[in-house]
Amino acid sequence: MRISVMILCVCSAALGVFMLLTKQFQYLPLVNVFMCIVFLMLAYREYKERKDLTTVWILILAAVIIFVFTAIGVFL
Repeated sequence: MRISVMILCVCSAALGVFMLLTKQFQYLPLVNVFMCIVFLMLAYREYKERKDLTTVWILILAAVIIFVFTAIGVFL
């Protein structure tokens, strides 16, 4: 997996934790949906450039997990 993808995952998690710690809950779903879109765009780029299906599936799984937990959080 590329280092840029790993850095993006770490930045996404750090931003989510920062928003939870500062209690800015109203922006958290927007950031999470944006990160889902970014992960899916990266997965598409990886598929087009390298045909590396492992990285593609990891990125898709990360986007789905983020989306599911965001949906659960919004509706609770």
